[in-house]
Amino acid sequence: MKNLIRLICLPLILLTTYATAEITIDDNTIHVETNNYKVQFDYGGITYLHNKLTDETYTLPLEPTFLISAAILSRNEHFWARRSQNVETHKINANTAETRFREGDNEIRLVIKIEPNTEDLLISGDCIADTPGVYAIQQWAIDNLNLTNLRILAPSEKRQVIDATVAIDHRDFRYPTLYWEAQLAIIEAEHGGFYLRSKDTTFQFKSLFYKNHENKFSLSMRTENQAPWDTLTTATSV
Repeated sequence: MKNLIRLICLPLILLTTYATAEITIDDNTIHVETNNYKVQFDYGGITYLHNKLTDETYTLPLEPTFLISAAILSRNEHFWARRSQNVETHKINANTAETRFREGDNEIRLVIKIEPNTEDLLISGDCIADTPGVYAIQQWAIDNLNLTNLRILAPSEKRQVIDATVAIDHRDFRYPTLYWEAQLAIIEAEHGGFYLRSKDTTFQFKSLFYKNHENKFSLSMRTENQAPWDTLTTATSV
């Protein structure tokens, strides 16, 4: 399919061709723009995603409060970036920005980078919690994708397609299992789309979560720690 833009985490990615690329910061909102796409991040969530090649916007207007964000997932208590009262965002260099979400001794670090040769969007991060029991980091999420105009293609149980005609409220794709056989998902529109993938070669457990919100849907990505989790206070995303 032509005109796909791609999202990968570090390795997840957002595809393009290179000419001009820019990251700007407005308060704690990160804006990324290249020849091929525009993306906006708030609290570790992608809140705006536009394909300049096809003039398609894949996100719906953001509601006053969106539901999902970066998070530390623990057996004791989750820490959500959107609840953080201490947020610091800055540029590391022209093509890289970093945000830290802190609350007490909990911290999530999110790094957004444009790969200079391909303009892929690389998303990475890690976290530390104030209490043990950390089983995963939710590195990033997107809450307001347009269910009417998009469909998801995922290599799950040989094949899996989710669109507005499928009566699925939520789905949990876990890798490496038959429920998610490859670290890849394609979100397809009429003329273009985007895809996300991971280059992780260690077979670390990870999850792609889908949730239907009537006219919109959300996706979130998690990297999971190896059990037992009882003593773990950190997690690193792939």
